[in-house]
Amino acid sequence: MKSLYLILQRLKQYYSKNKTVFIVYIIGSVFCAVVVSYFYGNLISRQSERGWPEYRYRQYELLFSSPMAETINGETGEVLDYLTKYNGELDGNELLESVMVVHYLSGFSLDSWPCLTTCAYGEPKFDIVDGSGEFTGGDQVIIQAERSEQVGDTIVLADREFTVIGKYSNYRDFTHDDYYIPRETFMEMDITHDQIFLYAKEEQDLLNPENDPVRALILSTYNCGINDGGGLVVSDGAVTEDIAVVEAAQISVCYVISMISFMFLLSYLLDSLRNETIISMIVGASKWKVRIMVFIEMTVLTAFTMIAGMAIHKSLYSIFFEKINIREDIIYTLTDYTQIFLMMFILSCLVEIPFVWRYTRLSPADARRR
Repeated sequence: MKSLYLILQRLKQYYSKNKTVFIVYIIGSVFCAVVVSYFYGNLISRQSERGWPEYRYRQYELLFSSPMAETINGETGEVLDYLTKYNGELDGNELLESVMVVHYLSGFSLDSWPCLTTCAYGEPKFDIVDGSGEFTGGDQVIIQAERSEQVGDTIVLADREFTVIGKYSNYRDFTHDDYYIPRETFMEMDITHDQIFLYAKEEQDLLNPENDPVRALILSTYNCGINDGGGLVVSDGAVTEDIAVVEAAQISVCYVISMISFMFLLSYLLDSLRNETIISMIVGASKWKVRIMVFIEMTVLTAFTMIAGMAIHKSLYSIFFEKINIREDIIYTLTDYTQIFLMMFILSCLVEIPFVWRYTRLSPADARRR
């Protein structure tokens, strides 16, 4: 209790000894915390893309017997058979918005993956840019916008003639060459169901499998593995943990650099209380006790500025920060602010150590002469 009282008294003296430097330090540190809070949501992809409405951030890819196994298994070229057909096992599930089924045509290569595709459940995930997106007959097809064929042309797919009724864009990625046909036609044709794409109604926590009910549903329904040459492959739109770590590291480096500059201001405030520190050492306080006391002082002061900065960010979020975000619907949760605080707190403690050590390494006599 005496130590806490002493620390609080010293913090008051920082202000009374040099009000200008103390206020500049507080304002600068609070501003740093506000900036880190802002960039945490805007520069870390898994935060800025959380709640993103586009389909690719709600996509789950399930491989059945597929040439895709060759690209995943590398040289083995192993083809795995989890199922032969998709028979509507997940149609109508409350967690899913739609299910797309894929059959790879002959001529598969890494540069072009021509395939027949249909929407087994829900609505297809693309935008019509030419012609119609409504089927009126069984032998009709909607093709990729980049294809040379025009609406009304006839093409042969899997030994069957189809008439082009429309062109689409914004489906999966353009390394695939999808020919979209009616569900009834797809199901009645004697073709394999090589792959399905499942789209959740809401984005899930893709980086934490234990919190992902859609993933659990798929794995339990098909009894398959994850990324093992077949089975479930997490959304291509998901941000990997490695990327998130790199992005957080970039923010951390900037924060450390800014904190070092403000630590020089705090070091100046520490020097203003050097006489009090010398007296403490003369009357019996060891260097380690002084180091711990000074470290706690710096930590308490820094933690206060962090909390104040995050509080400002939170209170002004809807009024100001949401307007300057890269997206207006970026979500901050209590967990996010906790992570921001822990990141800044740990980094600031590491930055403080050399300053504390330098301040307390002198003997009382040496310190007095300085």
